[in-house]
Amino acid sequence: MKNKYTLDCYDQIISLIRAPRLFAENQIIDYLQQTSSQSFQIQPLTIKKTKTEYKLSPGQPIHNLHPDAPAIDTLPQIPIEDLAKPIGETINQLHAGTETIYQASANLIYIIYDVELQSLEQSTLLFIYCYQYLKQSNAEIKRKIKSKIFKLDSKSRIEHYIHKQQFAADSLANHLIELINPKTTDDLYKYSDTPTAGDCLKITYRCVEDLVRYLESEYAQYLNINMTILCRAALLTKHDVQHKIKFIKSCIVTSGINESLARIAFEPLTRIESSNLKDKLTYKEFNYCLELIKELHQNFSINISLTDAKLCKWLFNFNFNALSFFEYKTDLIEQQLQSAESIHSKLTLLYKIRKDFSQRQSRSINIYDDRFPPIKQQIIFWLDEEIEYQTTKLNLEAPAAPRPEHEPKKEKILSGISVAQLSYTFNLLAQVGIINQRNQRDIFRFIADNFKTNIADQISVDSIKSKYYNVESATKEAVRQKVIEILNITKK
Repeated sequence: MKNKYTLDCYDQIISLIRAPRLFAENQIIDYLQQTSSQSFQIQPLTIKKTKTEYKLSPGQPIHNLHPDAPAIDTLPQIPIEDLAKPIGETINQLHAGTETIYQASANLIYIIYDVELQSLEQSTLLFIYCYQYLKQSNAEIKRKIKSKIFKLDSKSRIEHYIHKQQFAADSLANHLIELINPKTTDDLYKYSDTPTAGDCLKITYRCVEDLVRYLESEYAQYLNINMTILCRAALLTKHDVQHKIKFIKSCIVTSGINESLARIAFEPLTRIESSNLKDKLTYKEFNYCLELIKELHQNFSINISLTDAKLCKWLFNFNFNALSFFEYKTDLIEQQLQSAESIHSKLTLLYKIRKDFSQRQSRSINIYDDRFPPIKQQIIFWLDEEIEYQTTKLNLEAPAAPRPEHEPKKEKILSGISVAQLSYTFNLLAQVGIINQRNQRDIFRFIADNFKTNIADQISVDSIKSKYYNVESATKEAVRQKVIEILNITKK
């Protein structure tokens, strides 16, 4: 039996918003009366007292079922007689004695007066209905999700189910953004005084976000971290970390850090600041940037003197693998090599630098950019390439040893799989520790020297290197099938 689409209630609301002729006012009023036994307007009144007079500013009234209606249940109620005379007169002029008054603060009171639902404009009724209906629907959806999760018996099944709900909500949110077509992220959360169809779509989007926040808070460990975060989370986070970003930037600028390194350090900060509707972050990118901001803020707070070396160390330790940082680090190494007087000196320096980087440990298992390997792996591979080049250069400068007249031809092992599959197989062997060779270039050379395929007798090191790091999905699937064959043989 096919599972029912969880978010079908949203499709119904969107259809209603886009086709107002389906708007049945009596049915909506009946639904709202069942939702709440009360119907009243809340009018804010701002009070500013000067030496000689009161300045009173009545605000826009808002219905108690509106999503932005202030909570008045916990506020103290005050008699109109207790208010200063000018204030009481203004309230009487506005509502003619039918009101109840609540004190929100010293400078703000709320005037409450009853209103019939039938007296509200149709656009306001539809807006309130969309919110209240989806609010109730969300409560039911959350109950169903919790019930379904309780019945699932494995982490993989729970993860698969949460991914489905996450994908459905994300697709719906993106569809709503297309319909709303806001100019900025802030526009998604602004409503007109007289609601429009666009406002109804905005409140629908807000309810979708409420569902996603539920998934984030209750099932964070099962989320698909490669999906994009929704807009409100980005907005709230920008506001929360803005002071940390300003502090970090200020420390970097005032410390006289190298201009290129400063731009590199600003990159993850800018990713948070500039995220918008067209450039949204994934959960993985979002969490990494927040963790890095927290780490840098903490380090800057306890380190009065900041140097290029310290900042580089912090970025490296936090696995900041941006290409710009890799190029900056390798440029520094090349500058050191220029001062070496001979190839032997360069090789000695390269091996020392490689040892230092090999012994460093990253504080984060996450990386900034999924397109590139961890920064430690990038730099070590670059060092291996440089060592290979300098060694080859040294060998070419040395006198050539006489070659035997009849050098025996080396017999190679014939592989039954392609070069790409062979490279990926060795990649897997290295990942699981069956092959434990630090210099990956040695692995490439070993394959080239000792293997051939039905198509090629000679395999180049560069071809193996390329296929080792850039693995196509078809190659992964072919090797996966071979691994399954091996597993089946072990069962015999």
